[in-house]
Amino acid sequence: MRISYKQLKKLPVVTESGMELGNVHDLILDVDTHGVLQYEVSPSMLSTKTYAVNQEQVVSITSEKMVVKDAVVSQKEQDRGLNQLWTDTLLTSQDSLQETSGE
Repeated sequence: MRISYKQLKKLPVVTESGMELGNVHDLILDVDTHGVLQYEVSPSMLSTKTYAVNQEQVVSITSEKMVVKDAVVSQKEQDRGLNQLWTDTLLTSQDSLQETSGE
């Protein structure tokens, strides 16, 4: 399957258990291998805060959505709820989304 950057950029991102994380905002490429290293995920179109999801954490990509491993969001963060997760300024779990600077 092929997907354009335009299609990819707006894809919803969910965990395997169905937790909605946001939408693909951008991607980071490795210039040597021409492969995707990370996907930047934004919780909303209006947010300037984005989170990086390593390509190894991606389970599947379809024309409808991107599914990532549940470990992307730690159990502690799942228990606190996604709204609180996105308002935090620092995520500490090794398996959690990595905060990156917004544009």
